[in-house]
Amino acid sequence: MKVITYSPGKLMLLGEHAVVYDRPCIAFSINKGIRVEVERSEDLLVKLPSVGLKDWTKLNLDKPLKGTEFIVEVFKEFKNRYNIDKVKIVSHSDLDFKLGSKKGSYGLGGSSAITVATALALKELFQINLKQEDIFNICYKVVRKLQGGSGFDIACSLYGGFILYRKKRVERIKAKEPPLLVCWSGIDADTKDMVKSVYKKLKEEKEYYEEIMDDIAKLVLKGKEALLKGDWVNLGDIMDKNQRLLRILGVSSARLEVLIEASKRAGALGSKISGAGGGDNIIALSYKREKIIEAWKRVKGYPLDLKPSEEGAKVLS
Repeated sequence: MKVITYSPGKLMLLGEHAVVYDRPCIAFSINKGIRVEVERSEDLLVKLPSVGLKDWTKLNLDKPLKGTEFIVEVFKEFKNRYNIDKVKIVSHSDLDFKLGSKKGSYGLGGSSAITVATALALKELFQINLKQEDIFNICYKVVRKLQGGSGFDIACSLYGGFILYRKKRVERIKAKEPPLLVCWSGIDADTKDMVKSVYKKLKEEKEYYEEIMDDIAKLVLKGKEALLKGDWVNLGDIMDKNQRLLRILGVSSARLEVLIEASKRAGALGSKISGAGGGDNIIALSYKREKIIEAWKRVKGYPLDLKPSEEGAKVLS
């Protein structure tokens, strides 16, 4: 018996960094993700073409190969909790792009997507009675152990659509689909460094930066209402205000600002970083798709063919 599952990637709309300090954020799943195939095996084997493992490779649970860490950790969790047998796992990623000479997953939540897809596949293969909340908790433990974070990306990959997330609580927002466009900056972001830099600021000037986090939280809640109403002019203004606060936090960069400025000059209703900052992606809200894309290309941005999706993790077969 073979089980095939799928889990989407994610992007942040509003609330970067504030979510780490127990404020809400809004994030959404995207129309590309990761597919995982799992079946029983005499050995624990993996095949991950996206990280160069094109042939079956035996996994070492104590010293995982680079790129297999999340799969290994999920397997260990299921082994410890449910005493599952060995399996062989194949993963195919739609989150890995090659843009010119650059190749990567561009901050689209690949780690969380493969964690969720693997957990769902093992649950189905071994017929373990788990609710979505149980899968979330297992994946949250895995991702927190390996790379930290608030867990919003796991929630996006698992539940899908637009979500309001705060402290492991998830509220799906039944929003009209906003005209969002995505551009990769050409620079890989270091999420841990960005999170550390914000932490340092809060430690040095706690009251000042806590107020900024509160202001971001207020924008997130206003953003939820704009999404529900389909009020894109208001949502664009909220995005711009969120970006101004992210600048104060010091997580934007000259490169990201060039792309954001290009978006605005081309007529975007709003534009901001999506993610921890320093690099990776920006988003823009606009119906002027071709004009925005051309503006990004003129400043050597990398437009990505992505859009919000209602789909969360699912069993394909």
